[in-house]
Amino acid sequence: IRNRLLLAIGFTPSDDRCGPGGNSMFMAINAFTGGYAGGGVFDISGDRRVDDRDLVSVSGFADKRAPSGIQFSGSIQTPAILRLSGSDGMYLSSSSGEIPLIHTRPAKLGISYWMDLNF
Repeated sequence: IRNRLLLAIGFTPSDDRCGPGGNSMFMAINAFTGGYAGGGVFDISGDRRVDDRDLVSVSGFADKRAPSGIQFSGSIQTPAILRLSGSDGMYLSSSSGEIPLIHTRPAKLGISYWMDLNF
């Protein structure tokens, strides 16, 4: 769980049960409801920012939507997360031999609440 989002990886094996391959889906969903993340999470356009250019067209909807997941070939593993300038970088190792990098909206870090106690 990061930034109130559940980061999850789903895997769909290839049709050949004995063969290698398959696809992974790296998803970010609301950790408390299991639903929509509440805005864009992934940098689809490659500009290291999460904004309106990262929205996609979905059949059945007039406006563009923020994707909740990104598909990769092969089996990917839990990401290593680095804080980068303006975004968080998630490095995912893959059974395909690649190390994909996903830029995401940065997590809100630091003190989010405190209470002054006087005795």
